Amino acid sequence: MIRVFLADDHPVVLNGVKSMFAGEPDIVVAETALSAAELTEKLASGGVYDVLLLDLNFADGDGVVLCRQFSQNYPSLRILAFTNIEEIAIVRNMLKNGARGYFLKSVSREELLHGIRSVMSSGDIFLQSYLQKKLLDNTLGVKPSAGYIPRLTTREKDILSCIVEGLTTQEMADRLFVSVSTVETHRLNLMQKFGVPNMAALVREAILKGLV
Repeated sequence: MIRVFLADDHPVVLNGVKSMFAGEPDIVVAETALSAAELTEKLASGGVYDVLLLDLNFADGDGVVLCRQFSQNYPSLRILAFTNIEEIAIVRNMLKNGARGYFLKSVSREELLHGIRSVMSSGDIFLQSYLQKKLLDNTLGVKPSAGYIPRLTTREKDILSCIVEGLTTQEMADRLFVSVSTVETHRLNLMQKFGVPNMAALVREAILKGLV
């Protein structure tokens, strides 16, 4: 039996995924959490889980940071991103920090179940087909149109606002109650999403796209 821990801050998502898995003989949602704090506490309590379906945007935690932490603390746990965020920079960052798969919440029931089983049986990384194509296009240099507006997480919006204000990295960390390394990670993600080489270009693009 594949024991799945589902972490998402929307109860409707928890209930929806539970219903998706209902009746499956080999997969069960064994535990759920609605916040990063609850997730961290329940994992630390000693429960045994095979797969963590992890949303990336919690009010009290960042999915990439959580992924890195959990992949180090629980090496046998397969962490699969389960989110609405489809930016390739985030996909790459999650995989770099230990995720074994990445799914959008629009994924079909069949592909999600297949992906979970595949990760458990082979240990390989699994990306849903839509993201595989998008990653390939990105690798080959197929760029989004000039009118493309990246989707930002809540924390990335906070960091972007701080950048526009001209705050230092330490000042951003103090204001948002996060570490300096977390600020630096988000700043790099923003530059990758906007396809810019520096902070000045990032601010210019954000203003042109009406994001600040």
